[in-house]
Amino acid sequence: MRILYISHKPIYPKLDGGCVAMANFLDILLSQNHEVKHLAIGTNKHAFNRQNYPSDIADKTGVESIFINTDINSIKAIKSLFSHKSYNVDRFYSEEMNAKICANLNSLEFDAVILESLFSTPYIDSIRKHFNGKIYLRAHNVEFHIWEDLTTNCSNWLKKAYLKKLTKDLKQYELTTIQQLDGIMTISEADELFLKNATTIPVKTIPFSVTTNETVKNDYSSSNLFHLGGLDWEPNRQAVERLVRLFPSIKAQLPTIDLSLIGKGTDKLQINTTSIHTKGFVNELDEFVINSGVLVSPISSGSGIRIKILEMMGIGIPVITSKKGAQGIKHEGKKCIFIAETDNEFIEACVSLSEDHALRKELGTNAKNYISTYHSPETVAKHLDEFLQST
Repeated sequence: MRILYISHKPIYPKLDGGCVAMANFLDILLSQNHEVKHLAIGTNKHAFNRQNYPSDIADKTGVESIFINTDINSIKAIKSLFSHKSYNVDRFYSEEMNAKICANLNSLEFDAVILESLFSTPYIDSIRKHFNGKIYLRAHNVEFHIWEDLTTNCSNWLKKAYLKKLTKDLKQYELTTIQQLDGIMTISEADELFLKNATTIPVKTIPFSVTTNETVKNDYSSSNLFHLGGLDWEPNRQAVERLVRLFPSIKAQLPTIDLSLIGKGTDKLQINTTSIHTKGFVNELDEFVINSGVLVSPISSGSGIRIKILEMMGIGIPVITSKKGAQGIKHEGKKCIFIAETDNEFIEACVSLSEDHALRKELGTNAKNYISTYHSPETVAKHLDEFLQST
């Protein structure tokens, strides 16, 4: 197939889980010999530089980008209070990007257009005017579910009221927009189930692909804890705040234990204890975390699947997370992940794994086997081709 692939941010460098998910998806498309033309929105947060793309991928996809300033504008944000448009999504529209999309549709022949995330969908109307083929959405999440959780967890009444308005507008936009598509590819089955009840168009889970890394070996000797995730994503920030709050209770039972906070922005945190280490963004992540102990992710908001959790499972890292964090992982009966929900449950889980070498090894080994079974590139490619052919 000849595919126009439009993303709401550049894929490279792979700065976060969303970039990793897009990179893996693009790899699957190219491995199946689809001809892909890639257009990406560049922003201040995610700047585009063609040199950041592997040269073979940049050449194969002819990647191009248009810059859009998606930074929060206070005047526009206030005006959005008096409209029914989704300010979250509107920030990703520009006439220049629209013209770039139309120019490609008019000059090249495509069999399908794939939009990466809801934030690429403001261009659907123009795409329909210039293209008669199928338009698909690659949905990392049900976006308004994330904002519902953020609103619920917000304690500031004024901010809560504003988040509630944003969430309402986003929900209306999302549920209306999905009706205009020809198919939706979700990452988690929970999102697939919700969207199937919200629309009559085809919806199928195309899992995130993970290649298990056999070059890094974990001897499970480390009983320490670490959290992984950039603080520019609100659910990660909330999880870090919760973990830092719980850590003294864990430390009281395990005096020698350390906690590492890894990810963009963590190096700027002000932490008043030498037992919590702020590492910032790490490039060679697998080798860095392999002997860092147990990944703890006390996520309380969000939708979709946690890319970093899957990646860590793929190298055999034992994981403690919430039901929300484990969403999309078929962990029941497989003992491949440790589920905790309340503060006390997280504390007890951290203590249990830190004290039990055999349990850490069992969880890590089962996690790696799980990834090999459900998230191998071969499995994902098969699901993707079946969906594209059936729709």
